[in-house]
Amino acid sequence: MKKKIFALLCAGMMLLSGCGGNGGNGGTDYETSQANFKGYPMEGAPKMTYWLAMSSNMSLVASNPGETAFAKELAKRTGVEIEYIDPGTAGEQDLKNRIASKEMPDMVTYTWGSFNGGASKSIEDGIILPLNDLIEEHAPNLKKYLEEHPEIDKMVKTDDGTYYCFPFIRGGERLLISTGPVYRRDWANEAGLDAPKTVADIEEILKAYKEQGVKKPLSVTAGNLTVFMGNFSTGIGFYLDSKENVVFGPTTDNYKFALETFAKWYKEGLLDNNFISIDAATVKAQVLNGETGMTIASGGGNLGSWLDTKEALGEPFDMVGFGFTANKKGGKNTYHQLESNVPGYGCVAITTSCKDPVAAVRYLDYGYSEEGHLLYNFGIEGVSYEKNDKGECIFTDLINKNPDGWTQASAMAYYLRSSSSGPFIQDEGYIDQFYGKPNQQDSLDAWIADYDTAKKYVLPNIAKTNDENVEYSEIMFDVNEYVSAERIKFITGERSFDEWDEYVKKVNELGAIRAKEIVDAALDRYNAK
Repeated sequence: MKKKIFALLCAGMMLLSGCGGNGGNGGTDYETSQANFKGYPMEGAPKMTYWLAMSSNMSLVASNPGETAFAKELAKRTGVEIEYIDPGTAGEQDLKNRIASKEMPDMVTYTWGSFNGGASKSIEDGIILPLNDLIEEHAPNLKKYLEEHPEIDKMVKTDDGTYYCFPFIRGGERLLISTGPVYRRDWANEAGLDAPKTVADIEEILKAYKEQGVKKPLSVTAGNLTVFMGNFSTGIGFYLDSKENVVFGPTTDNYKFALETFAKWYKEGLLDNNFISIDAATVKAQVLNGETGMTIASGGGNLGSWLDTKEALGEPFDMVGFGFTANKKGGKNTYHQLESNVPGYGCVAITTSCKDPVAAVRYLDYGYSEEGHLLYNFGIEGVSYEKNDKGECIFTDLINKNPDGWTQASAMAYYLRSSSSGPFIQDEGYIDQFYGKPNQQDSLDAWIADYDTAKKYVLPNIAKTNDENVEYSEIMFDVNEYVSAERIKFITGERSFDEWDEYVKKVNELGAIRAKEIVDAALDRYNAK
């Protein structure tokens, strides 16, 4: 794949700036807007409350989202003063408590597709508002984008066609994956080995590491071991197989092959025998101490920080990502860690407690305008970014070499939102700068190299009915607990692979077949939209 640097020109967005009159209430029972909308900033807009959990990077530089330069600039440009509510460690429980007390904030960022039995149930229960009329009359920017991108439009509404939130949308293929397998390329090259293309290649590299004296050739947490399964064309959830049929990963032959291989590596000391109990901090220490040569990492928060640390120490460190491998030579990977263009999280719903939904819609629609796109993705021109002679938005040293010693990720969290999520369209120009080091760029290129093939196996952001959500959640709680426990047993040798058929039978008895039927039905409805 040809490497793209700053793929989307910041000056070239097609989105229209929000502009228009008050409009009616679209048939919904709420008060006429207090705001006099003749463009941004709005005049007379009420102060609003906004429930938003802070990211870890933001919490390092602010005690509340409203303290950030981004939030202050957004308020200035939209004319809407926001009181941010950060739930802290209480998370979803805080939201449930506010709903129960009927003291909800005006707007809430959450994964509404899975909360409370799904978006339809949250509308039915009077928690959030249906937004069709409001978007039609008062959100020209989002409306235009969805009209021009019908596949995205299908993902941001319920099966009956109801819009329920202002979505987080990834605007390019290089934004669909941020985590993948990485390895010490320098150590592999010393052994005369290139980047792995097959599972056998991975094993050859791990054995070479062991011969070089590496204590734990492959080290991953129990959670990231399931990400590593992508190298075996399988995963732990439902996905589309090579024939584009829905399958449940933990009952497939590829999954069995993955566990058999992990069990072999565990026995031979190629896989860290403590993978069950180690955490991300332990893996980081092992990577930086030279105790491991292969793991799973995010391109920014993990790999980027590791490269920075080693560079500061002046120590050689050629760790880089490799593409998800095939099970055999000449084969293709038929599974991928790609996420949907609309991942479901980071979307903002307007609650039934909001006294001025029109003003809230105008406020949220700003993120899909040309100016809003630039603010959300790059921050403030002349402060956090400058335009070059090609019209590309280039981060300043305030982001890249922050004078206060902030990491690039924390500086981004203070001045912009593209490194997290929210009501806007993420721009590829951000990732090509966030992953600014050659090894990060090479990693992203490797992870996305088979995009045209891999995208066929990614389930879109499908919606389940209220009843389906309840039934599916109950089934999968039991199924996932059993699968997780047995996965460990197979790898450590506590359970024999002679019992594989018995294991699959139990998974199905717990309801995996019924869960697949629910996913199939939801996918059929999605395809029929």
